[in-house]
Amino acid sequence: MGGIEWRAQSGRASLLCTAILLTLVPGAYAAQEQRNGRLSDARYVDPKGFFNVVPPDGWLVQGYPDDPRGKVAFKCPDNPRVELRVLVNSVGFTDVDALMKFCRDAEK
Repeated sequence: MGGIEWRAQSGRASLLCTAILLTLVPGAYAAQEQRNGRLSDARYVDPKGFFNVVPPDGWLVQGYPDDPRGKVAFKCPDNPRVELRVLVNSVGFTDVDALMKFCRDAEK
């Protein structure tokens, strides 16, 4: 089963504030369709332990080892303008209400 699995760093009473940026441009669906819409057989595991995800089959992986956050970009090999980026940062929220307030305030 595909998808993204998020989890808190072990030993921390914090929630993860996550952001997923999906960059879709014309042709993105066609590019993925050429690969039969399949997900990879291998699960990508963030080296810092923030998340793991099953990316689209055949997409190129660009890691960011110098970034303290969990960050990765999956790039479509058929169209360099199509990417899926995952960015996760550990924060000190102790409950969901505080996280929701932070997210609402960030939108202002």
